[in-house]
Amino acid sequence: MFVLLFSGCSLKEVVRSNNVEVVKADEQEREIDNQIVTDSNNDLLYTTNVNITTQDDSFRIELHGIDGYAESISIISNINSTLNQRFNVSNHIGPINDTFGLDLNDFNFDGYMDIRLQQVGGVGANTLFDYWLWNKEESKFVFSKSLSELTAVSFYPEDKIIVSENQSSAGFSYIEEVYVYVGNEIQLTKVLVREWNIESETFDYKFYEVIDGDKILVYETTDDFTGEEWKRYEHFGNKKVWDLSALKGDG
Repeated sequence: MFVLLFSGCSLKEVVRSNNVEVVKADEQEREIDNQIVTDSNNDLLYTTNVNITTQDDSFRIELHGIDGYAESISIISNINSTLNQRFNVSNHIGPINDTFGLDLNDFNFDGYMDIRLQQVGGVGANTLFDYWLWNKEESKFVFSKSLSELTAVSFYPEDKIIVSENQSSAGFSYIEEVYVYVGNEIQLTKVLVREWNIESETFDYKFYEVIDGDKILVYETTDDFTGEEWKRYEHFGNKKVWDLSALKGDG
């Protein structure tokens, strides 16, 4: 199991120059520079190598930017040293760590390595990332709008689920959503809502199943911070909350 905290955009247009694909996208989708980036004018912030599946698709990933803030990601073949793709990026976190917020892993459980880059927005509890997923048919990375809109994401490859957390009001309002992949898209399947009840001074919990797009309330409870009951309902902290039968006392 790996746990990760994490957008992307659908490709609007692709232009070709010297056989290099450069993504063009709407301003609302954060990738706003429609011109080919000249990486030689920018600093090399971070570089790493990745094998998508085998040595035959080995790439060097380069993150370029100015003053520590990313402006482009270059995908360079380790086989022939040619530029395979370049993404123009904006609104990213900067020098938050040694990788400048760039991360590689299999984010859609298909066995292929993918890319994500931390955004400026949502720092802290509601962290956001931009995601590019490897498309084996096209042999390139494709921006994932749906993943990029999720906050504080954790991935569970053994169960093939994605859990997104969002909290506000200093934790007094909290939502967890569970997603699975259906084809190439994520689909919401379960929701936990925890809200502070001012009158009773307890947390109210509601658990929903999502069926055919409709959110169905399947269980609700409240607790008063005391004894074993509190421990049971605090299971959402390590994702055991999604075993609804255990929460109901059936298992």
